[in-house]
Amino acid sequence: MSQRKPADIVEFKKDANRIVLLAESALLGSLMLDARAFGKVRRLVSEADFIEPKHRFIFRAVVHLQQRGALADVIAVADFLEERGHKQFIDLAYLGMMAKDTPSAANVMTYARIVKKHALMRKGLKLVRHYAHLLQHPGEYEVTDIINQLSNAAFVLQQEAESAHDD
Repeated sequence: MSQRKPADIVEFKKDANRIVLLAESALLGSLMLDARAFGKVRRLVSEADFIEPKHRFIFRAVVHLQQRGALADVIAVADFLEERGHKQFIDLAYLGMMAKDTPSAANVMTYARIVKKHALMRKGLKLVRHYAHLLQHPGEYEVTDIINQLSNAAFVLQQEAESAHDD
């Protein structure tokens, strides 16, 4: 088996980010195109699962509109964002393009699972980095306490991953 070169790893990360950004866009496009799509994904994804900040704003708008019983189409989402002062980040053309470029709202669960999978991977990496740093520089902490905290945090992340897999 060949070893990956640093340049290959950078390209892999770029490809992974492109995929998750496309999945985020397709998920949001699906939510704006099909009012029933939100009911399918609402327990699976959250605002924090989106890597792109403007996608978090759009998801927040969809959630808010859906909870009020309103349609969350492109115009309603744009109006919601404008009312809250976020129009400088997201405009009607961007939202329209997002909806237009969505391959199919029928695949909303696939898009949601991709977004969730990448969110879980980011959370796992953040967890590992945090505890690796603590283990390298324990300071006043006992190593066994750090490992117990790591174990508990990993268990919580595992529960979230299993819950996402069940949906």
